Amino acid sequence: MKSDRALAPSRTNCGVLPVHFIPASFLARFKGITLTGWLCLTLGPFALAGFFLLLIWTSTFDRIHQEENIELNDIQVNNFNVAQVIAAGLYESLAKANIYATMATAIVMGKREGLASFNPATLGDHAFLRLAVFDADSRLVYSTAHNSTEPLLSAMIAEVEKNRESPKP
Repeated sequence: MKSDRALAPSRTNCGVLPVHFIPASFLARFKGITLTGWLCLTLGPFALAGFFLLLIWTSTFDRIHQEENIELNDIQVNNFNVAQVIAAGLYESLAKANIYATMATAIVMGKREGLASFNPATLGDHAFLRLAVFDADSRLVYSTAHNSTEPLLSAMIAEVEKNRESPKP
């Protein structure tokens, strides 16, 4: 049984390595052509240029792929860092809110020591600029503005009282 593939000749011409398993019909076309010195000098630069072009393309695409991976990793690290900063700021604000809630509970219970000098703005707290504590009857117990009433919160207090009096569905 004759195969349509044949081994390429073991002898090389012009330093070209033998290629195995080339179809015999393809080799038959070039059987009469011998690679002489001038033919190698003519075809050699084109083969060399093609090889280098292929090498440059593959290295360029590999480098592009590596750069994309580096950029994606940098984006993930930057997003993680931003998330950490935001989480730390939120944790700090919520921790201060918890301190203020504990303070407000102490004020309502009647423990008012040291509140005369307490002001969130002077402590550098930008999350809470004013602090007002009301009792269960919506009367002002303490205010950092040292006012007898809180005009800015009157609408909100009226809304809370209205919601407290109306039955929930």
